[in-house]
Amino acid sequence: MTIYEFIDIVEDMPSNWIELNVQKFVHDNQDMIFSFIENQWELGENEDGQAVGYYKPVTENFYAKISRPLLPKRTGQPYNLIWSGSLFKELHIETKFSNNGNIILIDSSSNSKTKLFAQIKEENLINDPYSIFGLNEKHNSQLNQYIEDNLIENFKELLNL
Repeated sequence: MTIYEFIDIVEDMPSNWIELNVQKFVHDNQDMIFSFIENQWELGENEDGQAVGYYKPVTENFYAKISRPLLPKRTGQPYNLIWSGSLFKELHIETKFSNNGNIILIDSSSNSKTKLFAQIKEENLINDPYSIFGLNEKHNSQLNQYIEDNLIENFKELLNL
């Protein structure tokens, strides 16, 4: 490929080529991203690796017995954020782009979110309940690497390399 052929290909690329490819990658790989969130929740961690609350005896000895949670609730253990599964089942992803970079927003439309956020605020261990939807440093780094590798592969394909 000559430099002129390269320039022709690049000039024909849409100006938002990167954004379009990131959006497609996120859409095609949302199950992987959700598994990162699920892993953090099972450990009881938010995006900063902090516990959002700790189970009290009444949770283990009363609430968990009358409304069977999907994961055990043990006194003194961090909230694992998985009770009925609705919070996780109703996760959705949105990508936003700005001059400062790409942002992947994860949220849940579950009705259980309001009650959970009230409980998290009452525990007062973290400032932002929405931080349960953020990726921790390890998962964020992995996702960024996957996206970068995908962009490189797509660019090579575009150039027929």
